Amino acid sequence: VIDLTGFFNNPSKYLLKHQLGIHLETQDNVISDQEAFAIDSLIAYQIQTGILEQCVKQENVSDYQEILYKGGKIPLGAAGEKQYRSLEKETIMLLDQIKTLGNLSNKSEIAYTISIEGIILKGTLGIVDHKIIHYYPSKLKPVHYLRLWIEQAIYLKQTGNTIEVFVVAKAPSST
Repeated sequence: VIDLTGFFNNPSKYLLKHQLGIHLETQDNVISDQEAFAIDSLIAYQIQTGILEQCVKQENVSDYQEILYKGGKIPLGAAGEKQYRSLEKETIMLLDQIKTLGNLSNKSEIAYTISIEGIILKGTLGIVDHKIIHYYPSKLKPVHYLRLWIEQAIYLKQTGNTIEVFVVAKAPSST
């Protein structure tokens, strides 16, 4: 499902990687010589995703915060602490909404292999209390809806039954 939505999200990149074997190089390993004074939206998304994953795995969030400080993702001092606490509070509110849908520690997986006109889809679906639950610390994008629809269709094809699908995300800001 991730490959399929990846294709729809960025067809050129997908074709280069999967059909031609060309991998675009990124400069992730280049250490920045600029110090952050504010957390930008991409880093905020990554931080909130990490906090959610730590909470779902029932791991210590303060350890994650320390890693972020040491990695230069959060500005040092009171300003960085305030920004992090704000993101953490927002993320905990999302987590509370997620918990109303089911116990995430009761997650099971259904493996699938589906062939449609010569195209083989293979993977697993995560099921929580007989539901598909996704959560994003961002506003929903069309690719998120596409993923939910595909997963629901795969579940129907695999089991012959329907399943409820839920998504929790940031509410769109009113302007």
